[in-house]
Amino acid sequence: MGCGFSQDGQVQQLYQFRKLPSAQDNFEIPERPENRRKTDRKYLVAFIVVLIVLIPFLVYTLMYTDLRTLSGTDNCGNFCGYKNKKYDEWACTGKDYTDQKYQYLEGYVTINDVLRIRKRECVTSCPVGYEPTFHTCIRKSNTVIRNNEQYDESNLTMEDFIALLGNIGRDIRHGWWAIVLSAIASCLLCFGTMSLFRYAVDFVVWFILIGSVGILAIIAGLFWYAYFKMKDSQPIDGKQVKDGASGFMVLAVIFSIIVLCLIIVITCMVKRVKLIIQLFKEASKSIFDIPSLIMMPVWTSMLVTIVFLIFIILTVFMAFAGKLTEVASTPSGLYLEYMQNSVMTIALVYNIFAYIWVTEFIIGAQYMIIAGAVSAWFFTRNKQYLDAPLWTAFTNFTRFHMGTVAIGSLVITIMTIVRGLIRSLCENEKTKWIIECCMSNIEEFLRFLSKNAYIQTAMHGQPFFKSGKRAAKLLVSNAANVIAVNSIGDFVLVIAQLLLIVVSSVVGVFIAKATQTEHYWAIAVICVFIACCMAGTFFAIFEATIDCIFICFCEDTTLNDGMARPFFMSKGLMQFIEDSKAIYPKK
Repeated sequence: MGCGFSQDGQVQQLYQFRKLPSAQDNFEIPERPENRRKTDRKYLVAFIVVLIVLIPFLVYTLMYTDLRTLSGTDNCGNFCGYKNKKYDEWACTGKDYTDQKYQYLEGYVTINDVLRIRKRECVTSCPVGYEPTFHTCIRKSNTVIRNNEQYDESNLTMEDFIALLGNIGRDIRHGWWAIVLSAIASCLLCFGTMSLFRYAVDFVVWFILIGSVGILAIIAGLFWYAYFKMKDSQPIDGKQVKDGASGFMVLAVIFSIIVLCLIIVITCMVKRVKLIIQLFKEASKSIFDIPSLIMMPVWTSMLVTIVFLIFIILTVFMAFAGKLTEVASTPSGLYLEYMQNSVMTIALVYNIFAYIWVTEFIIGAQYMIIAGAVSAWFFTRNKQYLDAPLWTAFTNFTRFHMGTVAIGSLVITIMTIVRGLIRSLCENEKTKWIIECCMSNIEEFLRFLSKNAYIQTAMHGQPFFKSGKRAAKLLVSNAANVIAVNSIGDFVLVIAQLLLIVVSSVVGVFIAKATQTEHYWAIAVICVFIACCMAGTFFAIFEATIDCIFICFCEDTTLNDGMARPFFMSKGLMQFIEDSKAIYPKK
């Protein structure tokens, strides 16, 4: 445990890290607002500049956006169903197609043996054998056979689909009370889970670990039983049964290996599980002591959703932007199309980049604010004297550390874009899978480092890369505990989250059935979605709190010795320290 260096040396390193005079003994964690300074300002300026530069690109592109493109055009770019603008350079433009509302695609024209252009025409009604679908004449499908009965696909119209949506909407309005009741039930289950993590965390953790091993062992046993039973049987079709037996054997071996690995990991880290249990206890205590933490993921989800909707709307409008361009000229006439120029293409890519950066910035801001509040809670001996830690963390972020989150989110954004480009450019499926696996792990590692850098910045008020370096040193010096928290701890959280989602979803489905509506499944889908969102929100705050408390725990053991410098941690964590000294003596 610990870094392996003396506490005095670590305190001196903290003085150097914060650029404090060595004579100052009474440093505070987290750093007081009056002692903080703005960090990574140039990256915040870059973030703002990126958003400002996006505006003229958007304005230019949206000036050439015309949603009438959805109605289709003729060969000269005249919109079907509208009176069109006349362009002096093209005599075929300016047609009045008020009565010709449908686009009919006749075939292709090949020009110079290279360019193939689709012939387009605006018509009053679709020809025989075609039907209108979204203002375009589509060839009718032939009669098909489904479930031994004949259906004419031409009878399955858009009107029928719209009527179905109307009936579903009516049932959802009728069963609104079921959705509200399901949301309340999911909320109560989340708070019940939180209470279990606070008052019965030992039972919960060991129940999940032992229960998971037991269930996986039973599944492996069932596959082995099926394999031996099928292997010893006298089949009529020997090859088919042999293939089935081989499949059961592969599944049995896979599950057996998983069970064996879980048993080995749990056995080797049984002492570290005590730390995980204590971290879970501390996390639940901090959330109960700072209940406003629960709302952080809610506000973050709302902001991310708003940004996503704005992005989708802008992207849709930008996708329909284009300038009328002459594609080809033939003896039969001109061919004009609305095409995007390079500026519009750049604007579309730029919009995607800005969206990813803004989204990652919001998520990073949430993490830093939570870290500031939780670290203030951890390093306060008398929790009754906590004075609005979440608000203090928020003001520290907005006044001093927005630039730090800007650079951290930029790193993740660049990695995300590089990953997407490599994935799209790689054609070989095996190579693509290998690259995707490597890039996803690198991205997760960068996210992990960025989160811990945010925690260090929230605690000490230092820039991103400096904080990341200190966080990396802390994590390396506590490598065994890091592995335990990020393997067994994450496994427990994932299983607990799945159990919460399943229970909440089952409750939601039963409530939806009680509405006795024709399309109760639509209400059930909404209830399950709400259950997933609430479980995700709850465990997002819980996981962030655990990560922060773990870093606080590492800082506490690094800077304090429990005697000359008393620990800030709880008695449970102190007991873990004492047990660790007996089990892992210092070398």
